Amino acid sequence: MTDSYKFRGLPGLILEVSESHEYFKFSAVSITKVKLPIEFRKGVLINKEQYINKRNEYIADPSQGKINNPEYRRRIEENKKKYNNSLE
Repeated sequence: MTDSYKFRGLPGLILEVSESHEYFKFSAVSITKVKLPIEFRKGVLINKEQYINKRNEYIADPSQGKINNPEYRRRIEENKKKYNNSLE
């Protein structure tokens, strides 16, 4: 593991993870199966054209004008390039 304290994007079920010096080490202590109700959010039906238009709006401005901090916008752009894999 690298000295990154961000343990995200790891494949599969991670039961133990640590950084190279083991200063941060996380281990699963137990796994319990519980039955929780799944609550579905109500959505709005749209057609493909509406979806593509909204997706393009998001790509152009991921914060949708809510945050105008240059540092935040830079991180959003970096993440968009790193994690966005558009299949269309």
